[in-house]
Amino acid sequence: MNIDERIARRRQTTSQPQLVLDYEPLSPIFHPREPIGRGSLLEQLLDQLEPALLGNRPSDLYVWGPKGSGKTAVVKALFRGFNRTIKPETEPIHTATRVDSVSVFDFVYVDARSAKTQFALYRAMLDRLIDDSVPTQGVGTSWIQGKLEAALAPTKNGVVVVVDHVGEPETQSIAQIQEILQPLQSDVSVVLIGTKEPDRAGAGDTSPIDTLECTPYQTHDLVEILTGRLSDSLVRNAVSHDQLREVAEWADGDVHDALSALFTAAIEAEKTDTDYITDEQLTIGIESVPRPCVPLGRVLALPESRLLVLEQLVRLPEQALTSVGRATESIAKREIDLSEGTIKRLIYELSEAGITERIPMERDVQVGRSPSRIEFRFPYRLFSHRDFGLVHT
Repeated sequence: MNIDERIARRRQTTSQPQLVLDYEPLSPIFHPREPIGRGSLLEQLLDQLEPALLGNRPSDLYVWGPKGSGKTAVVKALFRGFNRTIKPETEPIHTATRVDSVSVFDFVYVDARSAKTQFALYRAMLDRLIDDSVPTQGVGTSWIQGKLEAALAPTKNGVVVVVDHVGEPETQSIAQIQEILQPLQSDVSVVLIGTKEPDRAGAGDTSPIDTLECTPYQTHDLVEILTGRLSDSLVRNAVSHDQLREVAEWADGDVHDALSALFTAAIEAEKTDTDYITDEQLTIGIESVPRPCVPLGRVLALPESRLLVLEQLVRLPEQALTSVGRATESIAKREIDLSEGTIKRLIYELSEAGITERIPMERDVQVGRSPSRIEFRFPYRLFSHRDFGLVHT
């Protein structure tokens, strides 16, 4: 946020107490244009990708580290900087024919959560390289590959593509991504981002790939990040320094979890028409974020049918979550366009994917299968308030 915007906010007047001025900076899936506290990682990335700025193909790279350590934020900010620097606004716009050659690499970002197949990955790359619309259906993978190769052909050097969130339960592994991109190897250099160590992220017997580890934030760095985010979103003095430090120490270097707790606390505070967050509201926010926690971005990327069932699950009373059967019956009674059998299957799929967890419960008579209580492994309170500007960024 620039200085003019900050001054304008100070001039705002309202007859009612106001806490949240802008929800977006509070979101754990929002990535600021200028990340804080990752100067060393940024320099290492620049060292790795510098050949592309000189017209040479950089080595493939795998950036890994725990959730909420700033990997995506830094890489996306760097790619935005590359594209601003090497593609001035006066440069001719690329069309589907790509008649204008460029002297350096293009830089594109793809989220593996929404590009889970070869077709989807090729399509996402093509969509970012040309201005014409790219079909989502009605054409085959070979057609998309041909169009992608045609888009790459006029470039003098190629493309550096980031594939984020590799190696998750429902995304491609390192080896799978490399295999998919192998036909384009002479034109494409890849930067993969994931949370697992290389040998656990499905590297296998792949072609050599450099690695770069991103460690968790230190507490003082996390406090600085939270302070910056809150200054862009809440009124002054809405959260004390002691509260911020409490959240930062609890989050243990994970900015996703810290922001999820603060965002939830802010929503709770808004219900009381106050302009500050109380310790009780902060506790509610912290307790609504399980540890370990599934990233909210991964939850929002679920197929529509699973999201629909999950939305219903988080609205159920606690008693209805004491077994899959009770949860299924409760959801089926609502106006939802899914059969009871489909609802039960999707509830089990959410558990198998790690979005929820089924905790076995004791029963008085040990006959048959024991019921399982459903627990959420993601920031469920925040998820239930997705209308608060919580969108992909």
